[in-house]
Amino acid sequence: MALKSAYELAMEKAGAGKQKPLTDEQKLAIQKIRADFAARRKEENFLHNTALVQARTEAERNDDQEKIAFLLKENEVKMRELEAEEEAAVEKIKA
Repeated sequence: MALKSAYELAMEKAGAGKQKPLTDEQKLAIQKIRADFAARRKEENFLHNTALVQARTEAERNDDQEKIAFLLKENEVKMRELEAEEEAAVEKIKA
């Protein structure tokens, strides 16, 4: 019986050795999810930037910076939601 290295013992203790490798189908599904969410983020950013340009034009006319701050915060929240949704979808495939 061979002795285990400190690294192997630490990995066993951490439970890293228990995770099974992903299948090719799982890898492809994860790649598709990542690509889909990248496209969704790009679309959201495009829409956000379009609204932001319009809001800045209106804000300059009306001296109203609140709408710009709101749009920036809204986009930040949307990006976090998309990231969480993406990670949940990936974890579902990995399980």
